[in-house]
Formats: sequence, structure tokens, C-alpha cells
Amino acid sequence: MKLFDSSQLKLSGFGDCLPRALIGFQGEIQASRILRARGYKVIQASRKMGDLRAVDKSTGVIYRVEVKTANRAVDGKWRATLQKPGVDHNNADVVLFLAVIEDYELVPFVVPVAALSCRQLCITSHPVKTYRGKYAPYRQCVDTLDLEVSYEALD
Repeated sequence: MKLFDSSQLKLSGFGDCLPRALIGFQGEIQASRILRARGYKVIQASRKMGDLRAVDKSTGVIYRVEVKTANRAVDGKWRATLQKPGVDHNNADVVLFLAVIEDYELVPFVVPVAALSCRQLCITSHPVKTYRGKYAPYRQCVDTLDLEVSYEALD
């Protein structure tokens, strides 16, 4: 799944330089679409309770999801701030981090809040081709995304 259609970007006048707020907003829209396609009922939540609530229709389990979206920065890393005034990932069950790669393709990482120990989530190299860091076990595919994540990587 793509964050944007690159032809629409050229028409909008942004080129390859997109405002962070626009990337974040589009990330939340795409996260909702991905989750609905995977069988979740998605409800927008208040800022205090995570970006989204996703209800697993088969089990009734409710997940509080904080959505973070980032494209590659000048230093070659993908990063998102987890705690800032008005936003705290600790109110969520999982952080759905969408790394935007070439041609605006999305690479999702579903990270349990218990696995996050800092104020920033950072993917230090290409999310698909080379990244093998701390969050690699939480990388998923858009077509098979599941919010029920394994906590094995916490050890």
C-alpha cells in the first residue's frame, strides 16, 4: 500500500518534500484503511487515548493504536517522536509505525508499548533491505498486518 500516489504529489505542488503534518495525517488515514482491510473495526480516538481504536471483529479485543508515520530523513534514518506535549504513546497498546520508502510504499512496524524505552522510535537503515535492529522483529507486511504482536523480542 502506498501513502500517496506520486502523480498526485506533483499536481499538489509538494514534489518530494512533504510537510510532516501532512505525512502524519495521511499515515493515520492509511493505517485505518489497512486495519479495516485486515478485518478490524476502526474508531477514531481522542489524543489522550491513542490515535485509533481497532476492534478485532473475531475476538472483540480492543487495541489502542498510536500511529506514527515517517519518511527518510537527511541522515538516512526514519524516526518518530513518541512523547511530546499532548501526545504520549504510553496511552496506547501498540505503536503502528509506518516507514515511507521509495515510491511512497509503506512498511509497517507494530511495536508493543512495552518494547519502547525511549522518547523516539528510530529505524537506522532501509526498513526492508538492511534494517536488523531492535524493532526488526516487529516489521510486518501490509497485507498480513496483525495487532496481536509477540512479546518474545522483549527479552
